[in-house]
Amino acid sequence: MEMYSIRERFYSNKFFHKIIISILIVFFSLFAAVGCSDNPEENAVFLNEKANLHSEYYVTVNSVTTLDQISVLANEQDEVKTVLYGTDRHYIAVNVTIEHINVAIPKEDVMLESVMFKLKDHTGIKAGVLISFVENGTAISEADFSTLESVVDYSWIGSSINASESKTMTIHFEVDKSIDPNVLITVLEIDFFFGGVLNKSDLGTDIVLLSRQS
Repeated sequence: MEMYSIRERFYSNKFFHKIIISILIVFFSLFAAVGCSDNPEENAVFLNEKANLHSEYYVTVNSVTTLDQISVLANEQDEVKTVLYGTDRHYIAVNVTIEHINVAIPKEDVMLESVMFKLKDHTGIKAGVLISFVENGTAISEADFSTLESVVDYSWIGSSINASESKTMTIHFEVDKSIDPNVLITVLEIDFFFGGVLNKSDLGTDIVLLSRQS
């Protein structure tokens, strides 16, 4: 009876509870550290790598360049392209290939819209991907700008891709000239909508606009 009373008082001691909580915190911290890859780049998609969208589409960023002027179909009824010039701004041109996989029961075709493609300064894949690495001898650092939608261009807006077909196109973003994808980490976010609505099952993907480091 006395032994039980001592043990009961021991387990009810607040100090003991604090020790248990501390041990659990340390344990889960170590578990999280071991469970994460030592190389955060493994959890991201980079240039010339296929990103899967909804198990039905693949997207590959082929190249990224900066331009002082671009030509786009600014309006749906236009037949001649409009030339857009940058002054204190320039354009980031992202060339992508979208492949529609031939599946037995495909979802409805996705109609491409400008809001489906965004340029941002971070990735939700994993914060650790924003590491200091070097591209062609140049140190890369983090960018800092608000998320941007793509420039309206009806040369691809409104089009869709049939199953087993692919489409290569260039998406443009107008940015401040201080934003250079060759020295700053920029990320292309792609969100495909089915039925014109972005559902939880229709979440997109992020592609880091740099080559994977060897």
